[in-house]
Amino acid sequence: MNAAYSSQTCPVCGWVDAKNRHGDVFKCQKCGFTCDADQVSGINLKMRLHDEEITRYMPYKKVKELLLQRYYQKQQAN
Repeated sequence: MNAAYSSQTCPVCGWVDAKNRHGDVFKCQKCGFTCDADQVSGINLKMRLHDEEITRYMPYKKVKELLLQRYYQKQQAN
């Protein structure tokens, strides 16, 4: 499993940003979701468990690109 950006990605809206995480605190810059950063990481990793697009050896920049692409697609759908 690829853990890139798992503690910087909002499990609610999908926004990826280093500013989402401040030490042990996660607060999404887009939707305001707040939680423990380790819990957020665990939630995101569990959601990636069967994700066939994010592979174990995928470069971290590609992971971020894919996650942001999904975020923007979700925003367009709403």
